[in-house]
Amino acid sequence: LSKAIHKGSAPSCIDVHLENNTVVTGGMDSKVFVTDSSTGNVVATMSGHTKPVRRVLFHQASDMDMVFSSADVVKVWKADGKEICTFNNHKGDINAISLHATGDYLVSASADKSWAFYDLTKATCCQVVTDKDAAGGYSAAQLHPDGLILGTGTTDSMVKVWDVKTISNVVTFKATPGGPVGSISFSENGYYMATTGADGLKVWDLRKLAKQGADAQPAKVFEGNWKDARFDYSGTYLVGAGSSVKVWLAKSWNDVVELKGHKSEAVGAAFGK
Repeated sequence: LSKAIHKGSAPSCIDVHLENNTVVTGGMDSKVFVTDSSTGNVVATMSGHTKPVRRVLFHQASDMDMVFSSADVVKVWKADGKEICTFNNHKGDINAISLHATGDYLVSASADKSWAFYDLTKATCCQVVTDKDAAGGYSAAQLHPDGLILGTGTTDSMVKVWDVKTISNVVTFKATPGGPVGSISFSENGYYMATTGADGLKVWDLRKLAKQGADAQPAKVFEGNWKDARFDYSGTYLVGAGSSVKVWLAKSWNDVVELKGHKSEAVGAAFGK
């Protein structure tokens, strides 16, 4: 099924709900749409942003009917399109949002070199962490499945891993020779981290990163200009989006399938069940 819903532009970000057939997309038109993937029909429209939407995210818990989106602010929505709240704690584009393993907290990362931690149960921002040593702002971020580690990527090719409790930067390394880190994704077992950049999709073994530090070397490299990468909910598969959409088997990294149906580069990919 293929359908254009964002006026004048393609979607800039995507997420899939694991428990139903819905897909959420954000676009350069500042809109967020929830679509039934089986019919292609739009079931909800979120029209509150005034700038291009950078990231969208479903709350995957069955009792939490929520959608998150980021532009220059973070917005929280009911899945039917009703706005719940807005967080305005950054001074630049918010290029990443990630949900904590408990489902009660959210993290955002911005081009202004800061990341923020929110308590969703109270609809409050708990802390904004500014990286004074950063040369570039944040282009990507994701919380580790254990909820204790935050991986961030920057516009100047760096990956920085943070201890969330102590708010300390524990590992920093260069992930790509030039340009921004396009995305970060942790495997469900917590052993691997995937990043994308202009020189390829790279898989890093977290068990080795602490020892390697700034000299970190990827465990696997898939060459090409990949825009996005994600592990599936079980950690069995890894998908990359770029000139095509390709799926690999985790650990062995063998090819599973490659999809070539887009007229231009794919900017995002996500797994359902």
